[in-house]
Amino acid sequence: MSLLLNIVDFDPKKPKKLTKVKDKDKVNRDHQNSKNGDEQLRKVEKKASKSKEKPEKAAQNNAKRKLSAASAATESPVPKKFRPEAPKGTAIRKKLSKTDEAAAGPASVAARAGNLEFESAPAEQREKRQQLQTQQRHRQKTLTPAAGPEEPDWASVADCLQQEVKDVEKLFQEQLDMETRTAEMQNVFSGLAIKDCKDIHPYLVSLLTEKLGLEYFTKVQAETLPLVLAGKDVLIKTQTGSGKSLALLLPLVQQLQAVQPPLSRSSGTQALVLCPTHELAEQSHSLLQQLLRPFVRIVSGQLVGGVKRKSQKASLRRGLNILVATPRRLLDHLERSSRLHLGSGIRMLIIDEADRLAELGFERDVRRIVEAVCACGRRPQTLLCSATLTDGTERLAGLALSQPSCVSEEAALPASVQHFVLAAPTRMRLRALLSALRPALAAGHKAALFLPTQASVDFHHGLLSALLSDSVPLCRLHGNLAHADRIRAFREFASRGGSGLLVTTDVSARGLDLSRLSWVIQGPGEPQLYCHRAGRTARLGRPGRCLLLLDSAEVAPYLRLLTAPDSPGRSLRFAPVPAGRLMARCCPENFGQLTQLVADTEQLRALAEDAFVSTVRARATFAGDLRAALPMPHLGHLASSFCLADPPGVIAANARRRRHPEAVEAAEAAAASAKTERRTSKVSAGRRVRTGGAAVDRLSEFASGI
Repeated sequence: MSLLLNIVDFDPKKPKKLTKVKDKDKVNRDHQNSKNGDEQLRKVEKKASKSKEKPEKAAQNNAKRKLSAASAATESPVPKKFRPEAPKGTAIRKKLSKTDEAAAGPASVAARAGNLEFESAPAEQREKRQQLQTQQRHRQKTLTPAAGPEEPDWASVADCLQQEVKDVEKLFQEQLDMETRTAEMQNVFSGLAIKDCKDIHPYLVSLLTEKLGLEYFTKVQAETLPLVLAGKDVLIKTQTGSGKSLALLLPLVQQLQAVQPPLSRSSGTQALVLCPTHELAEQSHSLLQQLLRPFVRIVSGQLVGGVKRKSQKASLRRGLNILVATPRRLLDHLERSSRLHLGSGIRMLIIDEADRLAELGFERDVRRIVEAVCACGRRPQTLLCSATLTDGTERLAGLALSQPSCVSEEAALPASVQHFVLAAPTRMRLRALLSALRPALAAGHKAALFLPTQASVDFHHGLLSALLSDSVPLCRLHGNLAHADRIRAFREFASRGGSGLLVTTDVSARGLDLSRLSWVIQGPGEPQLYCHRAGRTARLGRPGRCLLLLDSAEVAPYLRLLTAPDSPGRSLRFAPVPAGRLMARCCPENFGQLTQLVADTEQLRALAEDAFVSTVRARATFAGDLRAALPMPHLGHLASSFCLADPPGVIAANARRRRHPEAVEAAEAAAASAKTERRTSKVSAGRRVRTGGAAVDRLSEFASGI
């Protein structure tokens, strides 16, 4: 009976383990002698058949749990204790991929679906699970290695970028599409046709319409021309790209060609044009030579730095009727050249970009020039041009102008300029720059990249020369180049009709007409400086785009400063550019590849270190609201933007050693000697402490002997 009780009390949820029977012989004897043994066995078998379904169902559920755990272990490396818990009362169902189902076989799929009676032992389950894991490891090993980054199709990328730009522009109702801005472009021009103007010589009318391809005067030119021809002093303050250069030089040529008797070389200097930079002087002189083609007797010339004085003195001896000069070189010739006299012969004085002259520290020089011109007691007719009215501009206007007439416009930039902002972390700035440049250049556009320092221009020019296609002409322009190199780069870029890139400092930010420039790319700076840089595009009503590169944390404070009510850019609206998609599509190089390229090239590495140091110094000069909006970035991230992996202190030491090797060697020798002296003094002090008593006794004996 004990055996029967053990069988009847069998629990299917407990392990299949029979209770140990103490006296087996007695059990068998009782079982054989029992009258109702067969009947009880039938009852037990009946109960066991009823409970047979429960162990099988439990075994199937257990197999399902083990199979799902094995699949989860192969799919997810997250430990079980960190996985999210499932809600109570619900079952977590894991789905294997098609390849896993094929590898596991139909048995596992059917078992997971519950359509097959699972009759495998734990050992068989472990064997199948190990086989599945082995197949997955083998499949991972046989995967083909990922191919390197392929060269993207830049034409399609440019099309995609233009489509993305149009999508972003829809978010800004104030920003209209480029092709629909015909009305705004026409607002730059007046209704005065050049061929209908009776105030200028017919030769000039023919030159402007046939050679230069102009049909109408701009508003600035139409307002300025009658004032200047009436003999009045004029102060011109208008937006960039409105034709100020022609508004200044056209009435000058008209007045000089009407002088009787006609002018010649022997007539001496009749007009003086002051410009702040070599490039602007070159541009003004080039336009002046075009206007003087019908009047061969009137001769013009340049006096700028970087050119030998001997050749300039020879030109002065032959005679120049119009001088285009920078202030310092003009003062140098006034002091050293006896052939140059600015007296009663000067009829007109033109001061171009007066705000830039004041910023560069030429205010004192301009004052001396004006005093020399007015020394005879006769003031010449003066025209002063400035894109912004600063304190320095007002001082120059008060010095040079007498009861001037004012021609001004409120807008600092033309309406045909679209403004975009590309926000990326500082360490990814170079990748963001490459992502913006490549589609624009691939589409055949001309772009200008403005950088804060000369060393930064040199580094980016060298790096972009290695990364961009050879078919894209790359020009470099800053104030530390030789005069011939500066003029050659300016002429080459300005005269080019196709795609091209100009990497430059703010020496190109004022007054230069970079023909058909489509993109201006720049970093943060003074709000007035942003407007001057952006004004290099969208000249004479043409469309243009300006892209602002900022750190993600600088976007809100800087745009708030740039569009403040008292800022020249208060009416600007900026559209965001999707930086992530742009960099993923247009910059296949990662940071490691760029860093390796700079590290392997010694010259490029030296340029990167100098650029980093100069950029840190430039950011340190920010003051006031600009400093609050643009704090100093993380120096390690800033070094990464120049593809440098060394700590900032090491970079600065390398740049200092390369720039001043003798001073660094002397400083290191002095530091080494000081360290040696400190070590020697410590050793002697230790000896004195150890023999202090004897030393004091000897010193007292010596003193008593004296």
